[in-house]
Amino acid sequence: MASGSISFWSPNSKKIVFIDNAMKIKMYDITNGSTTDIDQALRFMHGGCEGFSVSWSPDSRWFTYSRDLNNYHNAVYIYDTRDKKNTQVTDGYYNCDNPVFDTEGKYVYFTTNQNYTPYYSDIDNSFIYGNSTQIAVISLKKSTPSILFPKNDTVAVKADELPAEKKKDSVQQATAINAEIDFEGMQNRMEILPPATANYGYLAAVKGNIIYQKLPNLGSALDARHP
Repeated sequence: MASGSISFWSPNSKKIVFIDNAMKIKMYDITNGSTTDIDQALRFMHGGCEGFSVSWSPDSRWFTYSRDLNNYHNAVYIYDTRDKKNTQVTDGYYNCDNPVFDTEGKYVYFTTNQNYTPYYSDIDNSFIYGNSTQIAVISLKKSTPSILFPKNDTVAVKADELPAEKKKDSVQQATAINAEIDFEGMQNRMEILPPATANYGYLAAVKGNIIYQKLPNLGSALDARHP
């Protein structure tokens, strides 16, 4: 790996994805010593490279990241390490960033800037589109129910109450998560999650939850950009 690169290990510890100082995104395979060129950012430069992040699917087959486009927006990409194919999954019409896979291999979360509540300036007769970030989710499979669908409140049978062979099957299913993705019409499955529009970043997924950082709103007393 290049000096100063930012790297991300796959869950099975067999691959590393990194970005170098030339904004090139690459993958190194520990098992055979090969390096694969994945993509290249356009204008990341120093700060963009430092902020670059990768999220792996739980089965170590896929990883997702975002990079800038010619229109200066960021788009979400998903790379298939088995078939060596990179797919842009958001079209770039809106800025999308910070993608992460969920721990069950069913969804990908990310931030998106597509809420337009402009502030009209009293000084220069212009609009400011601040605090426009929302948290979104896409189901990886067409058959996966929306994450916002009402949950079934039926009491489930506890594992201790299952026959021995059923317990074994449950353990095997829990440890063999294979993420599958239907890329066709993927962006059309995007849903905006309930947290109110604000400045969000640094997403992370844990079982059953999404963790995010909420930054101070534009123009607030805590906004370091406007002391």
